[in-house]
Amino acid sequence: MLYAEGETIAFQRELPGKCLIIVARRAQDSLNALSLDGTRLSEGYLFQELLTGATANLTDDKLSLDGLGSCGFQIWQAQGYTF
Repeated sequence: MLYAEGETIAFQRELPGKCLIIVARRAQDSLNALSLDGTRLSEGYLFQELLTGATANLTDDKLSLDGLGSCGFQIWQAQGYTF
């Protein structure tokens, strides 16, 4: 589990060559960027949101959640991820 506070949860799933970050929110809260500090992910990765096609880069090891509404979810895939 990457995050579980307020109305938002986030977790990471890894498969060979793929990494997904899933974020779900059931009501508005104050989280607007998800910290990925302590994961294998770094600022070199480009993330693509699989439902909308939006892209984002990490800034200070954080993934922006600007497109996440007060209720909904996002599925982010790290492009070029290997482990």
